[in-house]
Order: sequence, then structure tokens, then C-alpha cells
Amino acid sequence: MGPIPGFEGEITEDKCVEYMVKNDPTPSTFEVHPNAIMVDVSGRDITHFDNVDAALGLTRPDDSTYESICDEVKPIDVARDAKTMNSGFFEVIAEIQAKVNPSLAIDEEGEEEKKVEEMKKRRSSIVQCEMLVRDLSNRSIGSTDATMQMRRKSLIKFGKITED
Repeated sequence: MGPIPGFEGEITEDKCVEYMVKNDPTPSTFEVHPNAIMVDVSGRDITHFDNVDAALGLTRPDDSTYESICDEVKPIDVARDAKTMNSGFFEVIAEIQAKVNPSLAIDEEGEEEKKVEEMKKRRSSIVQCEMLVRDLSNRSIGSTDATMQMRRKSLIKFGKITED
């Protein structure tokens, strides 16, 4: 991986959190790079792969079908997703996000260890879900930042969304 723009030295957790706070990307700041190649991947047939192959300058055997490519790729995706889940990735990202976003913080004071672990799992699930649907901002579903933060805290602490 090449250098990260605006980031110098060894990447540590503290530097990563600081960088994330300063450079919090939001959908509104997304810009298309001038060298980007736009690819239509909306087709659920072989044209999907034809478009990607053309953009990347790839070739494949002429007898490849959409189904044969899916049959080859899907197990790789499933294995990658399982490895990511089992690696603790989302737990680590959730810890970092909690430092950046106070609504993901867990108040462990006076809580039992089992309860804290449950809250951490819920927080990890929230981060995972938000990463999966990151294209939807909280503004697009009519929630204010304060409302979203209250819902996150409630879900983390109690396992359900409360309006109190």
C-alpha cells in the first residue's frame, strides 16, 4: 500500500484516530478522481463482467458464463467475509470509531464484565452494519445527529433502541 496523503511516519492507533478525526470522509465530500474509469455493473449477466474486464484491460476465456464466474467468485467472497469476521476486525474498528465518535463509546463503570462484552458486540455490529450501508447517511433517513447518537447508545447499552 502506498503512502496515505497527509500522514507521515509509522501508523499507530493514536495517529490513526487523530487522522480519522481530522479527515472524516462523508458522502458529501466524495469527488470522482479525474483518472477514474466509470463502469456500469448494474447488469446481472455477463455484461457486468465484460464492462469490468474492459475497464481493467483483462481477458478471459470466451466460454465463461456469468454463472460460472459467480460460482468461482462467491466462495472466495464468503471465505474473505468469514476471515474478516473471525479476525476481530470489526471489534478493533469499533474501538477506534468510539474514540472518534462519542456515541459509540461504552461507559464500563459499574457494569459487569459480561454486560460490557455484550455492549462491545453490539457496538461492533453497529459499525459493521454502518460500513455495509455507508452510502446511506443518517440525514437520508430523517434522523438528526443527536437522535442517531442516542439510538446508538441505547442499542449498545440495552440491546434495543429506546427513546428515553
